[in-house]
Order: sequence, then structure tokens, then C-alpha cells
Amino acid sequence: MSPQKSDFERAAARLREASRVLILCHEKPDGDTLGSAAALREALAACGVLAEFSAGSAPTARYAFLVEEGYVDRPDPARYDCIVAVDVAEQRMLGANIAFAERIDLLIDHHRTNSGFAALNLIDPQAAAAAELIFCLAQELGAPRTETFCRAIYTAISTDTGCYRFSNTRAESFAITAALFDAGFRPGDLNRRLFETRSRARIAIEQKVLSRVHYGADGAVATAVVTDAMRAETGADEDDMDGLSGLLRSIEGVEASALLKQDGENHFRISM
Repeated sequence: MSPQKSDFERAAARLREASRVLILCHEKPDGDTLGSAAALREALAACGVLAEFSAGSAPTARYAFLVEEGYVDRPDPARYDCIVAVDVAEQRMLGANIAFAERIDLLIDHHRTNSGFAALNLIDPQAAAAAELIFCLAQELGAPRTETFCRAIYTAISTDTGCYRFSNTRAESFAITAALFDAGFRPGDLNRRLFETRSRARIAIEQKVLSRVHYGADGAVATAVVTDAMRAETGADEDDMDGLSGLLRSIEGVEASALLKQDGENHFRISM
């Protein structure tokens, strides 16, 4: 069940009464978790609430612009009287910040597998990104749509929807983006950074993946593997791996795809 207006009112009230807020992102942070955290921090700052954010592992260079202000590597538990988790589907995803797992006051997420492990939960499985909920919460707080806020929200929604191409994109995704445009935000340069610029290492790893695609079900299924050796040979980092599974999905006739990415000896992560 999607959150109601009363849920956002309670969340806003809890944030307003806090003296210092810590916003937690998941490990291996992507555009949604970092964008959501940066946007919420900006909204709270505009409302006079001190806030910082931190991820379960270090952000990559691709999202460095989101962590220029208000980001802390190792937050001190004694500094905060309100803990918020954004785009964190499970407590274990807090990574290096797992010590805060039992102190989450507010959880904001869009994964349908989330059990709701906080004192107050704003979970909407229909939302394309956690940032859609952050946008609504910022409205409830009465926060202005600054350039920093708009940039963070746009980054979160656009990256989680594949720049509005994935099937999770909904009418609300476009409505929120339209509201950002109405506030004067223009994403041209940001779109180039997020979706059009690829490193040479990314090109090299793409070549290796595409040369090793396996097809099944008369071409309706495509699979490929990225090994640690392939990453070492090309110099591909986490930024270069982001969205790599989309390569298989883009092949004509493919209806289902799986990319297996090695993550240490005898361990693989699968993007389906």
C-alpha cells in the first residue's frame, strides 16, 4: 500500500523536531540512493534542520557532484538524534554503517521486498525511484526547489528509470520532472555526464561482454559473464560497470537477460 498524506505529515513532523539528522545510503551507492539523500539534505537545510548523509561504501567518481556538500565518510553515532535510510531495501545493505541498523527512525524506499524495518516507513513499490517519495516529503516540508535539490532528484529518477526508458517509469515520474523544469532546472549538461559520456575502460569492457554473449530460447534470452580478470585487463571500475546489463537487454529479439558479474573468488552478482 502506498503512503498516504498523513504518513508524509508524520515523517515531516519527525524531521522538523530533530536537532541533527543523518541520512544513510546503501553500499555500492547508485544515483537513486545518493540523489535521494542529497535532495533530502538540501530540503532539510532550507528548513533550518542540520543534516548530513553517508553511504555504506565510498561513492564513485560518477556521482562526485552529489557529495560535494554534507557528505561524511564515517558518521559519529553520538552526533545525531534522527536517522533516516533512503533506498535501502534491507538492513545489511547499510554496509559500513550497519551499526545504525537498529536506530532507523524513518525509512524511505520503493522496493517491494522491503519489510519496513524502521520506526516510521514510507515505502511505495509503485514508485520508480525513492526520490519520488523524497520529492513528496520535501513538498510536505515546504522546502524550495533549489538548483541543488532539482539536480539531485533528477539524477535519482533518471538513473533508476534508464533516462525514462525502463518499464518502471510512470506518469508521476514525468510529473515530478516537469515540476523540476518549472523551477528552472535544465538537465542538458547533466544528461551528457550521466548517459552519454563513457570512459575508454567502459568501451573496452562493453566489447568483451558483447563478444561473449550466449543466446537461448531461440534468441529470446541473452546471458554474459564479466570476470575479475576482464575488469583487471580493461581497468573498468564500478562506474564503468553501472548499467552494463542494459547492453544485453538492447539486443533485438531479447526478452530476458542476465549479466553475471564476478565479485571475488567463487562469488557472482547477477543483474536480470
